Amino acid sequence: FFLMVGAGVSIPNIPSAQSIIEICRKKLNITKKDTINYACEYSEILSKAFPSPELRRRFLESIIVNTKITDSNVELADILLSKKLTNTLFTTNFDNQIERAIFLNKRFWKVFYILKTFRFSLEFILKKLNTTF
Repeated sequence: FFLMVGAGVSIPNIPSAQSIIEICRKKLNITKKDTINYACEYSEILSKAFPSPELRRRFLESIIVNTKITDSNVELADILLSKKLTNTLFTTNFDNQIERAIFLNKRFWKVFYILKTFRFSLEFILKKLNTTF
C-alpha cells in the first residue's frame, strides 16, 4: 500500500490554493467574487501577482518557511516510520511539512512529489517502486 496526500494535510498552517488566490487578488486589487475554477485561476493569478519565477518562489517560501508542522503531518510521519501500514507516501504538496515531521524523529524518508506538469500513471509509480498490483 501507499498513501497519497494533498493540501489538506498542511492546512491551516500553509494556505490553500484558494487562500493564495485571495492573497493575489488583494495584491492586484481584484474584488471579483464570481464562482470560479480555482485550479485554472491559481497559476494565472499567481503569475500576475508575482511576474517572475524568482518573485513567485520568494512569495511561496514566505508562506511556508518557519510554519508549525500540522498534526496531520506528524501523524503521517508516525504511520510511515512504523512501517505497519505502509512506508510510501506520494504528495502533490510543495511544502516540506512531512519531511520536517519525519526529521523530528531524527530519520530521513523519501517523499515522492507529483508535479502537475509531469504526466504520471499508477503503472509508472509502481514501476518506480519496483512493485506490481
